Amino acid sequence: MARLRELAAATDASLLGEIFDSFLSDGAERLSVLRQAAQSGEAETLRRAAHTLKGAAANVGARGVTELARQLEALGHSGTVEGSLAVIEELETEFASVRMEIAAALETS
Repeated sequence: MARLRELAAATDASLLGEIFDSFLSDGAERLSVLRQAAQSGEAETLRRAAHTLKGAAANVGARGVTELARQLEALGHSGTVEGSLAVIEELETEFASVRMEIAAALETS
């Protein structure tokens, strides 16, 4: 979260808003894809969606989201979705926290 605050302080407010809006919109879509992939046993889809989310989260400094997405990517890479639903639940909670932090960062920028 400190990284998000640093990014907010160092970036033009309108650009930052666009970056964060894009991350939140795409992230919500990726979470849906991850859940569907886990429920249907599609390891490769899980891997791809997790990889994309991991990169986007790293770009905005959301380290918790990055780490959880990395775990999902590794599961998908190994050809399994076993255990992924529990990680996705953690990821959804972390993403909600990041969403609140982004809202706070945008209010102060």
